[in-house]
Amino acid sequence: MSIDWNWGIFLQQAPFGNTTYLGWLWSGFQVTVALSITAWIIAFLVGSFFGILRTVPNRFLSGLGTLYVELFRNVPLIVQFFTWYLVIPELLPMVGFAHRNAHHCYDVWTHTAVAVDHVPPRLPLRLAMLLHDMGKPDTFSLGEDGQGHFYGHPRRSVELAEGILTRLRFPRRTREQVLCLVRYHDAVIEESPQRVRRWLNKLGPERFFDLLEIQRGDASAQAPAYCTRLDHLRRLEKIAGEVLAEAPCLTVRELAVGGRELLALGYQGPAIGMALRRLLDCVLEGTLPNEKTALLQYLEQIDAKKSEGKRNKSSGET
Repeated sequence: MSIDWNWGIFLQQAPFGNTTYLGWLWSGFQVTVALSITAWIIAFLVGSFFGILRTVPNRFLSGLGTLYVELFRNVPLIVQFFTWYLVIPELLPMVGFAHRNAHHCYDVWTHTAVAVDHVPPRLPLRLAMLLHDMGKPDTFSLGEDGQGHFYGHPRRSVELAEGILTRLRFPRRTREQVLCLVRYHDAVIEESPQRVRRWLNKLGPERFFDLLEIQRGDASAQAPAYCTRLDHLRRLEKIAGEVLAEAPCLTVRELAVGGRELLALGYQGPAIGMALRRLLDCVLEGTLPNEKTALLQYLEQIDAKKSEGKRNKSSGET
């Protein structure tokens, strides 16, 4: 089988325009080169501009530079469009959405980008910071004072984040870490050993310190006048370090007594778990030391009071 190529067609007159088919190809090549050079020059100027913005002391301009660099660095535009509109479209409402309150100097998306830049480069922390305020556009309300409010936005952010993380097939452990940090990113933690022990019990030491990192990143992206929260977080970190240095009891397993000792006291079934939880609460609050004798004496006192109450009730009925 042979093919008879008509190479002469390139020199034939084109249907319109005072040129040949070869002239069309040459003109198209020139346009392609011109567009490529122009695009490169524009990209160089814009990239340099935003890169320089990232280094200036002004927080707003620096935030814009950070947003551009983090979003566009080595990411093809077609991939960005695909990501925005097909993979995580839930992030789009954040772009340009104004907070309209004194605590913030950025819109929701820029605040998020700046916050992401202020947390350590670990996947769970970066993901949690990226997703922590997704619920704000859905929960926005304007108060009588003209200030914007976002009541319940952590809960809504968790709902949206769970859908994204599940859709993108992140491992279960990563999903749990991220959703926990998003859920409590706005939590108020009191500066006391008792409250810190409660949070260490609730989250575990590693996740508690991750939460402090999330709150630090969140606070760093707020209006400068409200960055005093950073001092609060530093004090919490110090308190947590002091609490952990004492090797505290933070879980039921770490109690000096267990199910065997409670069985000997006559506890059975669910009552054992309830009693252990009550003992742990006392230890966390600092009202009881984690010592076997003290814990058992406390339970014996409670049992004695219950028995006395039953006797008084019986005598009253007779």
